[in-house]
Amino acid sequence: MKVRALVVLALALVASMPLMAQTCSNSQYTNTLICTLPQLFEPGGLTLLNPNHYAHFADNSESQFRPLNQGIGQELSILPLGSAGSGTTFRVDSEGHAVPTEDSLGPILTERANVIGKKAFTLGIAYQYFSFDKIDGINLHGFPAVLIHDGSDGLNAQNFASFSYKNDYIVTSNELHLNLNQTVIYGVFGIAKRMDASIEVPIQSAHLRVSSVANIVRTQPCERTQQLNPALPNYLGGTCTDKDSKGNDLTVCGLLHFFGSPSNCQTAFNTVDATFPTPGAPGLIQNKDGSFSTVQPRSAPPMTDATGIGDITIRGKYQVIPGEKFVGSVGLGIRFPSGDAKNFLGTGAYGVTPFGALTYRSKFSPHVRVGYEWNSHSVLAGDPTGATPATASLPPAWLYSGGVDYRAMKRLTLGADLIGERVLDARRVYSGSFLRLPETDGHTPITSESLQSVASIQARTQSYSSDAIAVGGKVRLKGQLVLTANATIRVDDGGLRANVVPLVGLSWSK
Repeated sequence: MKVRALVVLALALVASMPLMAQTCSNSQYTNTLICTLPQLFEPGGLTLLNPNHYAHFADNSESQFRPLNQGIGQELSILPLGSAGSGTTFRVDSEGHAVPTEDSLGPILTERANVIGKKAFTLGIAYQYFSFDKIDGINLHGFPAVLIHDGSDGLNAQNFASFSYKNDYIVTSNELHLNLNQTVIYGVFGIAKRMDASIEVPIQSAHLRVSSVANIVRTQPCERTQQLNPALPNYLGGTCTDKDSKGNDLTVCGLLHFFGSPSNCQTAFNTVDATFPTPGAPGLIQNKDGSFSTVQPRSAPPMTDATGIGDITIRGKYQVIPGEKFVGSVGLGIRFPSGDAKNFLGTGAYGVTPFGALTYRSKFSPHVRVGYEWNSHSVLAGDPTGATPATASLPPAWLYSGGVDYRAMKRLTLGADLIGERVLDARRVYSGSFLRLPETDGHTPITSESLQSVASIQARTQSYSSDAIAVGGKVRLKGQLVLTANATIRVDDGGLRANVVPLVGLSWSK
């Protein structure tokens, strides 16, 4: 009865925790990990300081990096935790005492069909380290992204009569480092002869660092040949001078795109490179309605580290095939959004996972587990800038695993498993390109130029598989104290990838 009360109390506690969701400000920097990518260039996206026109790359600069945030959120919802259903199992003897069985110590990262035994319990702790280096096969430590001027998507080599400056674009080379330290504390409780329940409480430490080097590609010949000598008649903007919406000449550095706040036109002409994140400088930008507003500078570096409790999972399992050798169970896991999603410590979404497991009990013990995970809405799947819905459903996934554990010695169990997920209709990143004009040489007419492919990450909605091989072992040190060591090795590139994930754990049963 005490065990049941404990489980019910824990369920009520985590169910009462609020769903974490927060959008990033469009006017000032928000110091959370989820806002690092959307605010890499500016709080509202990249808007260059040119009072002559709406030098705006904001929509594209935000949308290019949004799938990276979503990929991180998807991965947090399916990270394999140290199995709370493994370790020593017990049987009740004729006098009603719990006696350890001679079964293997079970798998490390997946579920076996056996239950722990009535009134028995296991307490454990496991540590894993994830160093993510790829997403959907793209190297996170060096990837391109092209930022296109707002309103230029439909432009081509024959459409340059008006607003030709919109053909300019920005190429960026980006570097992202993401690490996650995860410590899971878990307990398994034998509620009845054929039923047990478990709780897993992860403590997470996330580390995110992002940098970008940007270069403005100017496409108009006049942008290279304009006169910089103030004594010449066409100094003020040269042949790049254009008309504003009222027909007035734009006579201050023309329509050049530039970084920062240059003091004169010659500086503006040369200011095409920048590195982000940057402390920034305040200045005026033109809004879509023609008004001007002040860009607020970044007063401190972006947040890089966050530590806290992760998403708590409660799981129940019932043995429906209580065979001597062949055992089958069904169960239900519920994940609660107790972790801080805005700092990548949790998913920000409820998760419900019904599953089934089969095990053949012997010295060489195969097992298989299949489940389906449904997730609720999360800020990690939405748009943290608020331009589109701030939250969306994390994609569902089929979860599958199978392998064998082998009782090599009385105190030693070796195991190998395939741990996999099939994530459905998820936002993915791929290596694509944009057709753009080449950088001008200063004399070739634009209409004579040929469009070229410029490499850039892009996004699409697609299902994918994420599979890994886990190999490790368990050693019974003394009594029912068990030491666990394991390495999980990815075998494909779906989603967010960490090549090798080490695990070490300790558990005790009674």
